[in-house]
Amino acid sequence: MLRDRSGSTYPVDHSRWRGDDGSPLSYDDQPGITCDDVDATERSIWRYRRALPVTFEREISLGEGMTPLVTNEVDGEMLKFKLEYCNPTGSFHRSGRRRSARGARGFVR
Repeated sequence: MLRDRSGSTYPVDHSRWRGDDGSPLSYDDQPGITCDDVDATERSIWRYRRALPVTFEREISLGEGMTPLVTNEVDGEMLKFKLEYCNPTGSFHRSGRRRSARGARGFVR
């Protein structure tokens, strides 16, 4: 369910971008996923599809979601870095925009 600031709830499958009170919507607590829920055969962000509260007729992907994680020493500390520039689009902003576009497209009737 979606909930606005006043506490009113709305089903997630309705075309709605704000509550009747004009406030933004947020999802009620979701159950989350476990490692078993991650589709290890999928080489895109859609491997986490079970975490989404809705399903999509068609999944769109630019091939993002498999950026490497590397370890490097900085000032004597071992740190991990996620190399977002290795995304096919060259930018981490693209994956978020693609998810937003896909979510909006799912509500078009």
